[in-house]
Amino acid sequence: MDIYLLDNQLRRTTIVDLYKSLIWTERYSEYGDFELVLHNTRNNLNLFQNGTRIRIAKSNRIMEVETVSVKEDADGAETLTVTGRSLEFVLINRCHPKWDYGPGTPSAIANAIFKDLCITGIISVDDRIPQLVEGISSPAGNIPEPTEEITMTLGPGEIYETIKQICDIYNLGFRIIRNGEDPVSLYFEVYTGDDRTSTQNLKPAVIFSKSLENLSNISSISSVVDYKNTAYVFSENGFEIVYADSTNTSMAGFERRVLLVEVNDIDLVAGPELTAILRQKGREELAKNRAVIAFDGEIPQTNTYRYGVDYN
Repeated sequence: MDIYLLDNQLRRTTIVDLYKSLIWTERYSEYGDFELVLHNTRNNLNLFQNGTRIRIAKSNRIMEVETVSVKEDADGAETLTVTGRSLEFVLINRCHPKWDYGPGTPSAIANAIFKDLCITGIISVDDRIPQLVEGISSPAGNIPEPTEEITMTLGPGEIYETIKQICDIYNLGFRIIRNGEDPVSLYFEVYTGDDRTSTQNLKPAVIFSKSLENLSNISSISSVVDYKNTAYVFSENGFEIVYADSTNTSMAGFERRVLLVEVNDIDLVAGPELTAILRQKGREELAKNRAVIAFDGEIPQTNTYRYGVDYN
């Protein structure tokens, strides 16, 4: 797989096809990262400077070099290891003030936060991210986004953590990507993706299975150690019960797992505004206490499914 080095305008300048290994990790609701191992040569050292942006042919994500290290093995051979993160990490370096957003859908609020601070630059025009274009470059997925309207009162914080929190609560993803037809423009998207299972008929099903000989070295884990499904949210002037299930289904008996949430920084009298805030706080804390289901496997290079086309 070829690696492309980019200039300041995100235009391709150099192709690197000789290296020892590459791990390129893309994630749904957080920044991705990469690790590239090469022979330690003067040319490679000159190519991979901190701040260099790179991409690969099968991806619309861009990553930035952040660490370059040299290591010598027992035989005296030196390797160069280059690591970095995808462009979403730039949101860690942007902050927002105390601000009210909404009412609006979770997706609309996440987009509004990004637009205000990283495109418009309401705090400082220097916060603007270069080459960003308003709009989306990808078609909408067939998994519906939540339509519930919410209101958020933000305290000062990092844009990255705030947007990630919204996306984690409502099962949304976010990304900063390039458009293949317009490689010098960047787009910020909040998205859901596509359902490719055999239970739907809008998209061709994509099935990976050991029995189909397109998946190997499988491992999985499932844990409910930290899982909570009900939050008791207390404040000085109010109390709310919030359920992890968006249908507000109450769990009882041994299945009920209650999380205590104390809200001590809200000085409101009982009423609709306080109720909305307590419910939001409950959702936020329950999102941090979900069941864990993780799956891992390897796909052969001869796989008939194409990454970025049939699946992501």
